[in-house]
Amino acid sequence: MFLARPRGWRNQVGETGYVQAPVLVDVEGEARRPWITWFTDCATNAITGVAVTPGDASRESVLAALRGPA
Repeated sequence: MFLARPRGWRNQVGETGYVQAPVLVDVEGEARRPWITWFTDCATNAITGVAVTPGDASRESVLAALRGPA
């Protein structure tokens, strides 16, 4: 489905994706695989937000990715 939408205006339509990273990180003494969530603008194919969470992706991590850099 990536890049399957027609090209429109900037920030008119966005897509999101997520993947579990193939690495282990130490989270308070427990080895976990982080999740990476990202948003792309369909018109420019630019990444408009990204979040890396040490555990399962949550509403908070998705909203952090959508908000973009601070």
